[in-house]
Amino acid sequence: MNRRHIFAVMRKEWLELIRTRTLLFTLAFVPGALVCLNAFVEYSISTVPVNAFHVREGERLLTGLMARYPGINVREAAFVLLNEQSLSLLLVIAAALPASIASHAIVGEKVERTLEPLLATPIRTGDLLLAKCTIAVLPSLVMTWLAYGATVLCVALIATPQVALIALRPAWWLSYAVLAPLLSLASSFAAIIASSRVSDARTAQGLTSFLLLPVVGIGVSTMMGFLYVDVRFVFIETFVLIVFDAMLLWIAVRLFRRESILTRWR
Repeated sequence: MNRRHIFAVMRKEWLELIRTRTLLFTLAFVPGALVCLNAFVEYSISTVPVNAFHVREGERLLTGLMARYPGINVREAAFVLLNEQSLSLLLVIAAALPASIASHAIVGEKVERTLEPLLATPIRTGDLLLAKCTIAVLPSLVMTWLAYGATVLCVALIATPQVALIALRPAWWLSYAVLAPLLSLASSFAAIIASSRVSDARTAQGLTSFLLLPVVGIGVSTMMGFLYVDVRFVFIETFVLIVFDAMLLWIAVRLFRRESILTRWR
């Protein structure tokens, strides 16, 4: 590992990123829109009196939350359900955001004719991919963490302290401290794999989405209430994602052949 080469590529990638306003807008807009939507719905719920809520027998999600947290009423259970779904969706977004940056870092450079000079340098393939993935992951992680903090702040201001504490339970901050980086790395590695096989960014992003279907499936299952985010769930998912990331990194390095990429894309 050559740190000088890695930091040089990272600096170049960062300068390219801040000039790509569409990607920066996507990084800020998608998490921000989710935070605003969650705050709006929570405010709407807060205006409804508690006695106006009625839990029917079929509403298993609300009844399950009230059983898990005996001290909350039905309106607070609705708050908790909304937060659980929003925070799960935010983790899925954390997996999706780096893919756009990483895809552009390979395919976009080929289209702009800036990839060939970079591949002609003596930088190792592993160092090159590490630098590109780092620049793809870091901005996405920062926006994800800011969105999580903003969501919890809105919960504390609109809902009750007990609801805010549920959103701040160890399972969630462990998810954003550990699972979010692993999900972002998986997205970046998948984008590198896709970009190594195709010649345009849209196709690369579509193939990346296919590679990330298991991750998205877990997120959707959590949103729908089939999986509950607790510390045990986080530990299991951490182990699974470490193995998944290692597999994707191995595939990415194996597929990223400089000569074949340049020959295929001419």
